[in-house]
Amino acid sequence: SLKEVLLTFSKKVEFRWFFPDGYELDGALSQIFSGDRHWSLDWIVQFNDDKNGWKDEVFPNTDDPYDLVWHNKLAFHEVGNGDYLAIDLAQPGREPVIYLSHDDGEGHGIELAKDFKEFLLISSRLGCVGAEDWQWLPFTEADKGFINPDCENAKKFREALGVKA
Repeated sequence: SLKEVLLTFSKKVEFRWFFPDGYELDGALSQIFSGDRHWSLDWIVQFNDDKNGWKDEVFPNTDDPYDLVWHNKLAFHEVGNGDYLAIDLAQPGREPVIYLSHDDGEGHGIELAKDFKEFLLISSRLGCVGAEDWQWLPFTEADKGFINPDCENAKKFREALGVKA
């Protein structure tokens, strides 16, 4: 689906937003402060070279479950803190978007969406909330997998922003 988006929608998207100074959300949403989405046909090579540097130097052991998550992934979004959003290429016929954490983040290895296109649709309903795992984790439900744009926290988030679903 990444290829489809690159060919039929846009080969490059880049935007970012931040809450104004002093604006804060409560409870499970309190870590959210920004949002962004970026991808580019031109950036994929660099993102993957950088991701592969982490994989080869820090996470080379495919017998270690944590390290293994870094293998067979195509990074499309550099989070900015050493983490990546990537497409899992390890299972033929599946293309889930997965989070790669370099520092034991809670989101490491979590599938955010079944594929890139679904990730764009789901995350758009949440204002493309920041890619750091602490910003999107409130919208996941352990028993259901993936980001859920209709969960209670998503409804609270849209309500706090004055966005009608």
